[in-house]
Order: sequence, then C-alpha cells, then structure tokens
Amino acid sequence: MTESTLTYTTTARILSLDASTTNVGWCVATLDTPGEYLESGVYTPHGKHAMGRLPHIACWTRRALEKWHPAVVALEESTGAHGNARTDRLLGAVMGIVLSACVHSDDEPRLLLVNAMAVKATGLDKDHTWEVACLVGKDSVGGDEADAVGVWMAAQHILREEEWRAIALRA
Repeated sequence: MTESTLTYTTTARILSLDASTTNVGWCVATLDTPGEYLESGVYTPHGKHAMGRLPHIACWTRRALEKWHPAVVALEESTGAHGNARTDRLLGAVMGIVLSACVHSDDEPRLLLVNAMAVKATGLDKDHTWEVACLVGKDSVGGDEADAVGVWMAAQHILREEEWRAIALRA
C-alpha cells in the first residue's frame, strides 16, 4: 500500500514498536487526530541467545498484526550507530522481521520507520517513564514501553506532516 492510497479512519490503528532482541515495547493507538491510546506493553521473547529469540519475535509480530490489524506499523529505526557491530546487526535483523511480517500480512500495513531523535523530541521515552505512565493512565511503565509510546507520538507527527503537505500541494 502506498502513502497516497492510504486512507485513515477513526477506526484505523497504529502499532508502534521499540524492538530489540531482548524486549519489544509496543503501543496501539488510533490514527485519528489527535489519536487515542488503546494499550501498550512489553513482549519479552524466550531464549538464552539473541539469534534464538528472533523466531519468537517473528511469531509475536505476526500475532500482533492479526490481533490489532494496524494500518500503520511504526518502528524505531535502528541507526547503526551503537558502536557495537553485533548489536547493529541484531537490530537490523529485528527490523527485517517486522518488515517481513508487514509485507506478508493480509492487511498490508504501511511500515513507517521513526528516527530515534524524533522519539526523543516527543519527551516521551525511556528517560521520561513517569510522564508516559501519566499519559497512558498506568501507575508505571518501563523504558521499552515508554519508548514505544514515544514512537507512536513521533509517528503521529510524521503522518500529520504528510497530510498537511498533501493538502498544500492540492491547493
């Protein structure tokens, strides 16, 4: 599905992910303006070794797409700047798993990569877990869940900018 053919309705959903091989922070919200938070959490894959956890992440991602039927999957982009080549390769593998799940999903959600700096700019991330907990109505959230909420907010901003540009081009 291309950007120009996407139509967002009040029932369309976004699944936002802060994914690694140790934890996948996730957040589900609606795509309407300003967007309604639905739920969030953290999936922790089983397995002692990172490569052994990748199939579990793939299975969880497919199930998440089947459960929530998102129109958009927003994923915090792996920058490749961690200073550790192994970590960068593993994060790239996780990105590939999410991309593959989106491509093979019957709903064909759009994959939107969100820059880590855009997440930081929302003020909703692992450094601000108390603020995120207040926003989502929980007593507390962990860093991965907080980052997933930040990915949602950053993605909402990116999507609104795309809409505004499209309106300006038609004018």
